[in-house]
Amino acid sequence: STPAGPAWLSLATGAPIVFGTCLRAPDGRYQARLFPPLLPEGDAGDAGAVRALTARHTELLEREVRQRPESWFWLHKRWKTAPPQGEA
Repeated sequence: STPAGPAWLSLATGAPIVFGTCLRAPDGRYQARLFPPLLPEGDAGDAGAVRALTARHTELLEREVRQRPESWFWLHKRWKTAPPQGEA
């Protein structure tokens, strides 16, 4: 249920994925945080490489959501569907 497009594009072009968050500070302002780039390893035609980079990107997102769940509100059913058989 996680889009693989960012990983595929990164692997196809060699461009890193830069993950960031923007969180509200107690005074009402926002604090932006950028994380070290995720460097592509492999080829866009390799489903395993796409899956691995997607997993690395998703791990960053999951860690941030778990640290501050009150800051996240999902407008779509990201975790309501199962991946296709054999792609867990």
